[in-house]
Formats: sequence, C-alpha cells, structure tokens
Amino acid sequence: MTGISDESMLIYREVKEIKIRYRQQKDEIQARIDELNKGKERM
Repeated sequence: MTGISDESMLIYREVKEIKIRYRQQKDEIQARIDELNKGKERM
C-alpha cells in the first residue's frame, strides 16, 4: 500500500467514521421504532 497520500488516508478515515456514526443512528432509530410498536401492542 505505497503511494497513498496523507489526504486520501484522511478522507478514508472520515468516511469510516461517518459509516460508524450512520450505523449507530440507524440502530437508535430501530430501537425507537421497536419501542413504539410495543406501545401499540399494549393498547
């Protein structure tokens, strides 16, 4: 892996962080939807 500039390494790291953050948000939203569905079932 030679010839990779610092700039592309930075971009790569940023993309990786964004993907992780996106996945966490998706999990949180899914958890919220599950809670709402459980609330509906009780009614």
